[in-house]
Amino acid sequence: MDTPSYPPIVVTGPQRSGTTIASQILASDLDRQAVDESEFTMGADYTNCVIQLPQALDHFILLQHVYPGIQFLFVRRDPLDIIQSMKRIQWCKDDVHDWDVFLERYVVSRLLLWDYIKQQAPEACSEIDYEALSDHPFFVDKAKRKKFASKQWQQGKPVGPQYWSNNTKCMQSYYAKT
Repeated sequence: MDTPSYPPIVVTGPQRSGTTIASQILASDLDRQAVDESEFTMGADYTNCVIQLPQALDHFILLQHVYPGIQFLFVRRDPLDIIQSMKRIQWCKDDVHDWDVFLERYVVSRLLLWDYIKQQAPEACSEIDYEALSDHPFFVDKAKRKKFASKQWQQGKPVGPQYWSNNTKCMQSYYAKT
């Protein structure tokens, strides 16, 4: 019996919106392979995969043409919670001037870009509220994830650095390990 082939599902949204946990939940529930953004290589075969890829918002058109039938799932989370999570791990803190202003503008820009993408290809776009994930057994309550590492999604299993203050250096060192 042949296994059905499904085009990839990309879980996207602003950084720190919950794309990691959403992609893990979706992959588990659909019996597909979860792929972290650090493992993603454009053009590779991602049939039957769920890809956690916040930067997909910037590469939407390219992804659609490389992976026909691709679906995008946007994780919608309260912007203030996203910013709070960014501050907890010091996301990009050493990369930019006016860090607080940058964080707010970054989140707003991602939301506006998603709204534009939905207008361009509504058949390829879906959304999930971050809070809707809280009923899933994988979800870790906020009170229990205060010391989570930057890419962690399971309690007691840290992944990634504790802080992500210099995005360029963190990304280089994180990807060099994979």
